Amino acid sequence: MSYKNWFVNSYNVISVDDRVNKLFEDRFWLASLYHENSKYYPDIFSKQMPLMPYSVPLYDYEKTYPVVCKVPSFKELYDSENEFIDSLFGRRSSWEFSGGTMGREKFHQLLQFSAGTTEKKKIVSHDKEFIISKRSYPSGGALYPVEIYLYVQNIEGLDRGIYLFNPSHNTLHLVKKEEDLDLHINDLGISTDSKRNPLIAENNYEQAAIIFLLVANFEHQVDKYGLRAYRLALMESGHLSQNILLVSTYLKLKAIPFTGFYDDRINNFLGLDGKGKSILYMIPVG
Repeated sequence: MSYKNWFVNSYNVISVDDRVNKLFEDRFWLASLYHENSKYYPDIFSKQMPLMPYSVPLYDYEKTYPVVCKVPSFKELYDSENEFIDSLFGRRSSWEFSGGTMGREKFHQLLQFSAGTTEKKKIVSHDKEFIISKRSYPSGGALYPVEIYLYVQNIEGLDRGIYLFNPSHNTLHLVKKEEDLDLHINDLGISTDSKRNPLIAENNYEQAAIIFLLVANFEHQVDKYGLRAYRLALMESGHLSQNILLVSTYLKLKAIPFTGFYDDRINNFLGLDGKGKSILYMIPVG
C-alpha cells in the first residue's frame, strides 16, 4: 500500500482488497476490545455472573410525562384467526423441546421463512452491476454479515453435525461431522455444562432438534461502515432471531434465544477465530 496515514483523510482512496485484508484490525480494534472483554470464560465466570438481586426498570412515565390517551391492550385487539398476530401473541421462550425428529419439510420452512431470500435486486455502483438478495429482516447495506450455522441433532434425513445455511443460493453446507467434534453440545452453555457448573446446570440441548448458531462476519461490513458495523451486526442478529422465534411459534415448535455460553468454546466448536468471525447468539429449537 503506497500511502501515508497522516496524508490520507479518506479510506476511499485505498483499494477494497487492501482495506479488507490489511486494515480490518486497525479499523475495528476498539469494537474488538469491547467484544473480547464481554465474552464469558469458564475460569473466571464466578466473577462474571449476573448479579442477584438486580435493578429492574419500573417504567413509571407518569412522573415525567402527562398521559394523553389510553391505548387498547394487545388482548383487546387480538384476533386469533390472524396467524401472524397469533404467532406474536403466542411467542414464549421455552426449553420444553419435544425431543422428536423434525420432518424435512418443517425444517425447510423454518430455514426459509426465517432467513430465506424474498427478492433479488440488481443495482449499479461505480459502473459495476451487483445482484443483492433481500430477506425478510433488515441488514445494514443488505450485506447480511450474520451467518447462520446450524448444529443438527434430529432432522429427518440429515446426519448429526454442524452445517452452514446459504440463503442466497438455498444451499446447506456440511462444516463438521459429529465424529469430528471435540466437545459435547452441552459443554458450550453455562446452564448446560454440568461438569463446570453442577449447581446451575439445569438445562440441556439434547432434546432440541436443531440449534441455530448466529455468527457475525465483521470484515465486509466494517469495510463500508467502520466501527458502526459492530452495532449493525448486533442489531441484525436480533432481527434474525425474532424471525426464528416467530416462525418456530407458527410451526408449533419451542425455542429459546440464549447468550449464556462460553464464547470461545463455541468459536472453537465452529472453527472460527473469534475476532473477524465470532458467535453472537444461540437458539435451540425443537
